[in-house]
Amino acid sequence: MEGGELFPDTSLTQRDVDRIIISTLPGLDKYDLTQFLLKSVKFSKKRDRGIDIVQRHLGVIKTCLSQFPTSSWSAKDVCFIVNSLQVVRAHDVGFDDLISLVKTIVNESLRAQGNYQEITARNISMIMYGLRRMSSRNIEVRGLLSVLAPQIESCYDIYNAQDVGNILYSMQKLKSDHSEVRAILSALVPKIESCRETLDAQAVSTSLYGMQGMSSDEDEVCAMLDVLTPLVESCRQVLSAQELSTALYGLQNMSSDSPAVCAMLLALMPHVEDCKEDFDAKAVGASLYGMRGMSSSSDEVCALLLVLVAKVYSCTELDDQAIGNALYGMKNMSSDRGEVRAMLSVLACKIENSRTEINAQTVGNVLYGMQKMSSDSADVCAMLKVLVPKVEGCREVLIAQEVGNALYGMQNMRSNKAEVRAMLAALVPKIENCKEVLDAQAVGNGLYGMQKMSNDSAEVCAVLLALVPKVKMCWQALDAQEVSNALYGLQNMSSDKPGIRTLLSVLVPKVQGCREALSAKNMGSALYGLQGMSSDSFEVRAMLSALVPKVERCGENYDGYNVGNALYGMQGMSSDRAEVREMLSVLVPKIDSCEQALTAQAVSNALYGMQNMDSNNDEVCAILSVLVPKVESCTEAFDAQAVGNALYGMHGMSSSSDEVCAMLSVLIPKVESCQEVLSAQEVGNALYGMQGMSSDKAEVCAMLSVLTPKVEGCKEALDAQSVGNALFGMQQMSSHQPEVRAMLSALVPKVESCKEALDASLLGMAVYGIQGMGGTGEFTYLMNMMYDQIKDITGTAVLLNSLSSKHLLSLTRHLVLTLPEVRQVMKEEYGRWEVINTLLSDECIKRRNNKDSYFQPGIFRSNVERQISDISKKLFENTPILVSSNQYLLNLFECDVVLKVPVLNSMDLLINIEVDGAQHKREKNKRFCILRDKYMMSKGVVIERIEAPVLRRMTDEEVKTWLLEKTFKYTTY
Repeated sequence: MEGGELFPDTSLTQRDVDRIIISTLPGLDKYDLTQFLLKSVKFSKKRDRGIDIVQRHLGVIKTCLSQFPTSSWSAKDVCFIVNSLQVVRAHDVGFDDLISLVKTIVNESLRAQGNYQEITARNISMIMYGLRRMSSRNIEVRGLLSVLAPQIESCYDIYNAQDVGNILYSMQKLKSDHSEVRAILSALVPKIESCRETLDAQAVSTSLYGMQGMSSDEDEVCAMLDVLTPLVESCRQVLSAQELSTALYGLQNMSSDSPAVCAMLLALMPHVEDCKEDFDAKAVGASLYGMRGMSSSSDEVCALLLVLVAKVYSCTELDDQAIGNALYGMKNMSSDRGEVRAMLSVLACKIENSRTEINAQTVGNVLYGMQKMSSDSADVCAMLKVLVPKVEGCREVLIAQEVGNALYGMQNMRSNKAEVRAMLAALVPKIENCKEVLDAQAVGNGLYGMQKMSNDSAEVCAVLLALVPKVKMCWQALDAQEVSNALYGLQNMSSDKPGIRTLLSVLVPKVQGCREALSAKNMGSALYGLQGMSSDSFEVRAMLSALVPKVERCGENYDGYNVGNALYGMQGMSSDRAEVREMLSVLVPKIDSCEQALTAQAVSNALYGMQNMDSNNDEVCAILSVLVPKVESCTEAFDAQAVGNALYGMHGMSSSSDEVCAMLSVLIPKVESCQEVLSAQEVGNALYGMQGMSSDKAEVCAMLSVLTPKVEGCKEALDAQSVGNALFGMQQMSSHQPEVRAMLSALVPKVESCKEALDASLLGMAVYGIQGMGGTGEFTYLMNMMYDQIKDITGTAVLLNSLSSKHLLSLTRHLVLTLPEVRQVMKEEYGRWEVINTLLSDECIKRRNNKDSYFQPGIFRSNVERQISDISKKLFENTPILVSSNQYLLNLFECDVVLKVPVLNSMDLLINIEVDGAQHKREKNKRFCILRDKYMMSKGVVIERIEAPVLRRMTDEEVKTWLLEKTFKYTTY
């Protein structure tokens, strides 16, 4: 095999070559063996031969090398041996054994004779080039690197430009998360720094291309970039499109958070600008893919993007891979930046004109790359619009990861945009046709991507329903982050829709099956995701029950952010439910242990989340009790939204609770110190939150006192909703208190300036809210304003007919409860109010007689209501007493059970039996029930109330006895 070309006979087959090697190679001496290895590389590179030598015979080569002492090889021999490995891959048979032997040869031969002095920069270049296909994931490769590092470090030769390019190019499969790779980099940095030659265009390109497995999180990588940057800057040659894209591709694991990376981007920018060559599809894809770790928050990144826009524009057509790579590379780019939108605009044009079909991987990649893009941007919507037909036209079946990636990329898209809904519609059949079982990560990612979507959209519901069987079939246990991601993604979903309840039902066992402890952040995010859910739903309560032990197991202290998120997510939950109270109970010690001061937003989020909680529950009071010192220690000034949200969240609370008063007490200075002007909505929200507060309490009056100047300072005209909310919130107040009168005085001009007409429901709220204020001129003034608006909506039969039954009933109810006070303090005007009341009542009667569905018997709200109804019907079935359930009495008030009892020489007597659940204990509900009962009794109805817990403990016989006792004195049988 001396001289000439290796295997000059071109007619030889792979089998012929294999036979020659096996028979000849073992007989070669050291010189011929190294020459064979050197020539075999050149032979293998000639692709037209289609014949492999080294990689097919690693075992034979190892045997041949083993014939000679491992310490007997010269530096040149070592160089040839290692360089010959450049065609070898880790999966080749015998790879590990051969690399292990080569490592020993390198270590012992170079160290034994001090041969490191013979190692030149050219030798190191050849040795490193031999590793270009090797991955540092292989332990033997890392072992070889570990013996090479000191040899590189000991070389005193000066590197030329080609050496720099070759050495770094050879590192393309090496990962900087391995210490051996970092040691190589560390040894190379001073060598490359000492390079006196100017890098040519190819050396710039290959040097950076070799860095593709390196992360700028590592100091050694940044040090390498620091020494390369001036070499790149000083390059005088114009880089070709391929060389530029190759250089940028090498930066794919670099973060623009690193100053070294930003400096390199600045060094590359003039080269991009100077490039006269049009970019082809591959160059476009590679360039943008290389920026996948870059954030648009960096000015250097945006500047480079802007320069690249023209290059992308020059591309004639993008193929499938280029489309996927280009958009995937933008996964950390926000559409808030104009440069990003410019790139999206030019890419959208190219994608629209591209005739290529995209494959399943590209579907996942293009959408995953849009994860920081907001559908509020017209350019993002334009991109979605051109992508939809591409996704629809994809004929490949998506695998689980691609489904997860595609949905994950939609995390900043809102379903109120037609383009977003169109994309969701295009994805539904792709999800349904996915044959692969979704793993835990795909489940978490897929649902996380839905976080801005509302299930008011049919397309969102379709996606959720398509995901249900996929989530159900997931056999892999979700980890803590995946549980957190999945639930966080549901934050804009309402449990009113069956699709989300079905999804929750399959998610519950996945949450239960999570074996990993959820961190404080995970728990905050998981609960935050439930903010649109109501505890009226069985599936929501089941999810809460599944999360309770996860909260208990969390060993981390919550920070202020976690506290705010966890409670904010409870805003649709009622403390009437046992599962909600259980969650509150386990949250108490977590909140109590929070050592971090809560921000103003965390305080407002926490309290806003309590809006459906009743301070009659011990668990709610316990939450308030641990929150009070946290709120008190908040040093951040409240903004207007924080004021509105914090007080709004207390609308289910009663000032009869010490804990509520304590919370008001610590909130007063926060509200007072707010420097922002409250908006109309914030005025309405703040006062709406006071509806359970009595002005008999000093803390309530003090809160009104600090709120009054905030209301006066509001520069916006209150809209109808804000007027209704503000006045409704005053329902427990007495005009005997000066603070109440001052607030009323502040509200009058605000109500007067409202340009919107209040609808029937808001008018009902307004008149009901100022009941009890009859001793003031403000009451009369406000009622007269309300009268004018009520008259406007009842003035003609057409207008009256146009009212929804819900709003009609709300207005009529609230008006009849307010009329006694009107009669007392507005005697002259009472007649006209009576006319209005008659019109409304007659309309209710008409609708009931016409079988309006809203006035028909409703459903039972609890099992005890059904129980007493069933027992009543059975008890009185053979008597003159008639029993009805969930019926509207006096055409106004729905009654749990009504007994129609015949009375001798008199009209039939109506007995209304009301089952009082936990909600009846709330202060605002107590007041309503008192006024309701008083009104109904004035109309001859007998009211009998029994508490639900008492009824649950009674046997059927005891219930019968109770019913007979209540009706006995009226019966004639």
